[in-house]
Amino acid sequence: MDGGREEKDSIESQIEIARAFLESQPDMALFGCYCDLGKSGRDFNREEFRRMMKDVQAGLVGCIIVKDLSRLGRNYIETGTLMGKIFPLLGVRLIAVTDGFDSFYQQGDGLGTNLKNLVNEMYARDISNKIKNARRIQRERGSYMGGPPPYGYLAGREAGRRRLWVDAAAAGMVREIYRRYDEGETLGELAKWLYKKGVHRPSRSRSYGSIFCRKGEELLAWSRETLKALLSNPVYLGSLGRAEEAREQTHQAIIEREMFQRVARRLEEEKRKAPVRVKAFPGKSAFEKVLFCGDCGHPLSKASPGGKKPGERGYCGYFCRNSYLIDGRRCQKKYISGRELEGLVKTALKWEASGTGQGIGRHLQWAQAMGGALREKNLQRLQNKIAGELRRESEQYRKYRAGEIDREAFRRRMGREEEKMECLKGQREGLLENTGRKEEMNQRLAALLVERIELFGDKRIKIEFRFRAAGMPPGTKH
Repeated sequence: MDGGREEKDSIESQIEIARAFLESQPDMALFGCYCDLGKSGRDFNREEFRRMMKDVQAGLVGCIIVKDLSRLGRNYIETGTLMGKIFPLLGVRLIAVTDGFDSFYQQGDGLGTNLKNLVNEMYARDISNKIKNARRIQRERGSYMGGPPPYGYLAGREAGRRRLWVDAAAAGMVREIYRRYDEGETLGELAKWLYKKGVHRPSRSRSYGSIFCRKGEELLAWSRETLKALLSNPVYLGSLGRAEEAREQTHQAIIEREMFQRVARRLEEEKRKAPVRVKAFPGKSAFEKVLFCGDCGHPLSKASPGGKKPGERGYCGYFCRNSYLIDGRRCQKKYISGRELEGLVKTALKWEASGTGQGIGRHLQWAQAMGGALREKNLQRLQNKIAGELRRESEQYRKYRAGEIDREAFRRRMGREEEKMECLKGQREGLLENTGRKEEMNQRLAALLVERIELFGDKRIKIEFRFRAAGMPPGTKH
């Protein structure tokens, strides 16, 4: 399923092993091959895996064959949930050829299987750490390890290493952006100024080979995220490390350290003033991953309810962020509240169930199993985030005691970490409190049955369910 460990473990050999086993089974026939070449086995959102699961849910696949269990995935919790809950519910047989595993004869919750899944996850983490350490050493030696060079620089090889050189024209634009922000302009004002001046954003500048927009070229506005990344990138100090470690020059600097530090303080202050945003539990906004703009196709953004405490039940709303763009991608304004959306989805489900009802029962069972697994997954994720915040608080205290950061910086960082911790704990309490509520369960089940929702500027809404493509009753508007 995923990329190989060594040459002999290449994707071709994995397919050949699975195919040879399949050909030896007279009661089996090949439906399809799902290959995640170069994708991490810890990522269960990889494209081919999602395609396979869609075919499984549609009843097209009854048996999955992999070379070994690590090909299914290298995340202990996710793999265990699939083997122990999801596959058995869907009646899917899992075979790992070289591990000698066949779910038809063995249970996926045995000690040996769990141990293999855990070892596979540990192996993936070990490889990831080794790659990170190797890249860090190369950076310390002055070798640029990134992809395209940062805006304001050109990349080339010198003495066997990839080096950065200043791109004079783009570097001038970088200095102007820093100067304007340092003198008080906001990110929004900077984006408008750059668009008015006809300055291509970095990705378009590389594509067109020009800083300024020329006749026949598409001009797109700079995003706040792009500007923040540029204004906080220590590469402009002449270093490839982090800003606090940027002492030794590995290439020519574009921005002076004093200005970089002033800009960093302002960015930090604005971040501190902004409300803490931690990804909410899906029960609060169950449809956000399947909700799209029907006019431009962009995923709709969530507008959180005001005045709600972490973990407290609240109805958010959804809007198209492209309606706030200043360039040619600007979309028609639209908005729908979470409460109104839930009501429309429930109405559509009742309308579907009043017909033939084919497929809805089986997918409802699947959704119930997925709902339980989703709650466990979110609870574990919150626990991991809380543990991570505790580690970060401990690290900040260590840095303060070691004199690496001053008292004021320590207080700012600890205040931010405490806000995040409070928000995470509130979400955890809300998740535990709402687990058994019928209303919460119904909302999550409905969301798991929905494939896609599209909202249009004329207030029309289109809903497609997983058990078959479906629309709302003709003429439905909100």
